[in-house]
Amino acid sequence: MRQTLFLLAVAAGTCVLGCSGYAETAAELEAQGGAAPVKRAPVPSLSDQRYAEKGIRDLYKDDFAKTSAQDKLELSRKLSNQADETKDDAVGRYELRVLAIGFAAQSADLKLVLAQHDKLDAEYDGDFKELKRASFNALGTSKNYWINKFAADCKTLLDKPSDPAANLSAGKYLCFSQGDFERGLPLLAKSGQPVLSALASQELPPPDDAVKQNAVAESWWDYGEKSKDKDEKARVIQHALEWYKKALPSFSGLNRAKIENRLARFDVAAAAANAPAKKPEPAVKAPVAATQNGKTDLLKILLRGGEKDWHLNHGALECVSMEKYRMIRGTYTPLAEYDLRATFTRTTGTGDIGFFVVASEQKALLSLCGWSNTLAGFHGVDGHDVDSDQNPTKTLNSIENNKEYKLCVEVRKSSIRAVLNDKELFTYKYEQPNFTSRDGTPAPADGASMGVYCSECTAKISLLEVKDVVK
Repeated sequence: MRQTLFLLAVAAGTCVLGCSGYAETAAELEAQGGAAPVKRAPVPSLSDQRYAEKGIRDLYKDDFAKTSAQDKLELSRKLSNQADETKDDAVGRYELRVLAIGFAAQSADLKLVLAQHDKLDAEYDGDFKELKRASFNALGTSKNYWINKFAADCKTLLDKPSDPAANLSAGKYLCFSQGDFERGLPLLAKSGQPVLSALASQELPPPDDAVKQNAVAESWWDYGEKSKDKDEKARVIQHALEWYKKALPSFSGLNRAKIENRLARFDVAAAAANAPAKKPEPAVKAPVAATQNGKTDLLKILLRGGEKDWHLNHGALECVSMEKYRMIRGTYTPLAEYDLRATFTRTTGTGDIGFFVVASEQKALLSLCGWSNTLAGFHGVDGHDVDSDQNPTKTLNSIENNKEYKLCVEVRKSSIRAVLNDKELFTYKYEQPNFTSRDGTPAPADGASMGVYCSECTAKISLLEVKDVVK
């Protein structure tokens, strides 16, 4: 059956993100083996739109009066939910979706913007090119580099839908950063990049035959195994596994065993990554010798002896391993408000350096140069990793080897501010922070929640201290 959603129409050249791939006629779709599409309503007149907008603004007057980014995001979600529930008013539903798109774009909620455009294209018969352009213009003003870049690519595709570079860039972002292969594959197919274009084309439209499904899985698996980007690898392997699961019931013998083996390998890795946190240990204060005048020298606490990857050299802590995910934490619990100060140098490699902090009795890892030396931010904010657009701390950042950096993380009861070499990376404001593990479970602090993290690099930390903030 023909795929029901080609969000970038390969042939039409007039739709960018949120463009339905419906057959032109019911007869055409029926010939392809599907049911006739729902008849789309005409776009309301401007006078009807204005009348509907006035009614919506009157109904949600208090919500429209709020001005913060979070308030706008919540209003966008409320309007989109109301649109989904509005079945008997095509004009009102249309204006609800348009308003939801506008507020979602102002809040840089890319997924919500795209979802509402999808529904407009599915429900109404009109040309939404300029509405999409306005959406991408608004998204392009966000503080997130990757959303800005994606919005710029989409504006290019509005006017040049076959532009190879824009198709490649936007397609890779959707597939490998967002895990949105449904939207991203039609772009990669038009990218002109030989490998990715061929891979994407294999599943446009998605194959129903088990042999072809297995071939798609094998191709993506091979690509993922060769990828040097760990995040791209994870997205691609997950996509391959989805195809393996579809093909599995039709196979037996050695072919079935091969698929089951790969599925089992993934399940074991996922179980290890998502293992529940240990029960928090009682908080333990730092040794008196490590704390003086409201400052605690964490370097005197971290090394307990026997750490093969970490050495103390002339008073500086050194990570001497190039392996992934090297970490060291000490027995210490900070006050509710404090400054974490660090002076560090990455000496070799291009991997990530990070620091563990505690906020509101929760522990969190701050990456400074993860995702191939491109991103900084806290892991697991509301369950979103650093590369997620839903993570409010996601920030474009990279560091150079053999250059000294000074970090200050200001932890307060309602915010965390990170500053690197006198440049603010982000300020994360909250009523109550929500740091979670990869599976969304809470990440409570324990007696050993402060420390250092290195992955695929060596580093020297010459200063690591906590300064109490007492008001």
